[in-house]
Amino acid sequence: MESIKYWRSLALSARDCLALHLYRLSVVKRFEVTHMVEVSAEAVNFINDLLQKNDKAGYGIRIYLAGMGCSGPQFGMAFQEKVKEGDHEQKANGFSFFYDDETAEMLEGSTVDYIETPAGSGLIVNNPNVKSSCGGSCAGCH
Repeated sequence: MESIKYWRSLALSARDCLALHLYRLSVVKRFEVTHMVEVSAEAVNFINDLLQKNDKAGYGIRIYLAGMGCSGPQFGMAFQEKVKEGDHEQKANGFSFFYDDETAEMLEGSTVDYIETPAGSGLIVNNPNVKSSCGGSCAGCH
């Protein structure tokens, strides 16, 4: 009798695991369809100018997850010539952004913008959905 309960619990676990896997696949499928990153006009101009100055006509920009900080995900960017297998491609005005699934999840709701500050200028990824995990005690991590 105990072995029947054991095998029945294994079968239920396998069924639950399969159901969870299928659910995750459906979530990923919906995510791929709905995901978009906003890009400011200033960022578009900056990137097109950057591509031209670096003789990278026809290239795009790869956005990648560079790590996690107390203020949320940290992103890096690099030139990329064409879409790679498994990449998301988002066309902008004159170029494309490329990113993988993990980065796409972290980019949800983000805006790529160009900023100029006394410390310098460049591209920044703003995500209003990410809250700092360090509160007011974190000096200099933002």
